[in-house]
Amino acid sequence: MELPFSQKYLLPRKNSLNMKINCNQIIYIKLGEGGDWEKECLMEQPSIRIGFIGVDERDCLNGDWEKVRNYFITKENKIQAAASDHVRELKIFYESSENDIWITFADNKMWWCFPGDKFSVKEDNSKVRSLKKVWSDEDINGKKLTLGDLGGKLTKTQGYRKTICHIEEKEYTLRKINGLDSKEVTEAKEAKQNLMQKIEKLIQSLSWKDFELLTDLIFRQAGWQRLSEIGKTAKWFDLELLHPVTGERCLVQIKSKSNNQEIKKHVEKFQLITGYDKFFFVVHSETDRIEIMEFPNVQLINSKKLSELVINAGLMDWIFLRN
Repeated sequence: MELPFSQKYLLPRKNSLNMKINCNQIIYIKLGEGGDWEKECLMEQPSIRIGFIGVDERDCLNGDWEKVRNYFITKENKIQAAASDHVRELKIFYESSENDIWITFADNKMWWCFPGDKFSVKEDNSKVRSLKKVWSDEDINGKKLTLGDLGGKLTKTQGYRKTICHIEEKEYTLRKINGLDSKEVTEAKEAKQNLMQKIEKLIQSLSWKDFELLTDLIFRQAGWQRLSEIGKTAKWFDLELLHPVTGERCLVQIKSKSNNQEIKKHVEKFQLITGYDKFFFVVHSETDRIEIMEFPNVQLINSKKLSELVINAGLMDWIFLRN
């Protein structure tokens, strides 16, 4: 079985945080003004690219940084501070180690790579550095590094006004690339799992009427509007719901106990009804392992899922009062 793409980057050494991917430092680069070079560098010709088209690449390769600084001052009329800052970026570009990680943000994701040791120039004299392998937008487990899953302490780098900078949040960034949680997050997730197990038992001890009411509250907290009185929709369904944002209509069947045979009958009945987009079968106790037939518009909500929904909807105190 082929490994997830980004596992091709695995390094043999590990550190105290059990990270498989490690590095000396992490460097951010903006690929062109307004991201003009993103498509080329990330997809078409995997590379790292920087401008400074007036600078002679030979001076950079020779490490003659004083000559480069003088160019910015005498030819581009830069003040000392600006000239030094341009030299800083070029030095990082040319002198950073092959064991450094470079990152950028594009297409609503974070991308990362290890740089290679070859340099070249484009026709416009912009500078290009090779890569060890192509850019990756995944962690080592194959999960996309979408910006919505990354903290602001890292994504704020998108607002950096210049071209290249070092990432201060090295440990956090490495954990994301390695698909790891912090100690605190791991402990919190374990605590949530323990809580879910307790909530699950409390749900199963509810009376039938309370269980119906809980199901109604969960859907309402998720934005659904009830169109019928609970339990009065039809013989086969307990709730008729409308989502005001998407316009979807759904039917819900609520059972304290059920099995595959019973749910099959309800699913078959739902397939004969028109005008509804989804069917939810809600049950807190399964007499056998229930499996939903292959219908994309049918969803089973069992006690484990219910416990998660109760926590997310802020209904724990409601559960406590009824036990």
